[in-house]
This record gives sequence, structure tokens and C-alpha cells, in this order.
Amino acid sequence: NNALKHARPTRIRVVLAAANGKIVLGIRDNGTGIRLPTGHATGAGLRIMQHRADSIDSSLVVQKRPGCGTEVVCTVPATVLQRSNFAK
Repeated sequence: NNALKHARPTRIRVVLAAANGKIVLGIRDNGTGIRLPTGHATGAGLRIMQHRADSIDSSLVVQKRPGCGTEVVCTVPATVLQRSNFAK
């Protein structure tokens, strides 16, 4: 949703994979590229995404891709899903 709303991409790739006891969700677009905050961020989007990842002991990496586009990768320990109602 954010890529479509903000980046005007022509392609969005979503990958969900499991390996080495981790689940990885990756989203990559070829849009205008994210403007990463410098100093105090005015938008809540990145802060909320980071808060959500932190709340389930996961990592979140958001980066501007060389040339164009943005890549967002969230890595979740598989044990998080095993503890949740999601896995039942």
C-alpha cells in the first residue's frame, strides 16, 4: 500500500521465505525511492513499522535501493509464530 501511495512504482515484488529458523518478508519496488528521515521524522509510518517489528522481537530494515526504489525486509524468528495463535 505504501509503495503504491508514495513511490509510483511500475513493479512491486513481495517475497515470503523461511530458512534457518527465521521467516523473512521482503518488499521491493522500483519507484521513486524512500526519503529516509534525517533528525526528527514527521511521518508515523516508519516509526509504527519499527515499533511493530520490535514488539515481536523482529528486525526491520528499510533502505533506498541504488538507482531507484525501496526495499523493506522484516525478519521474524520462527519461535514468534510458534508462540502466537497464528500457528495454531
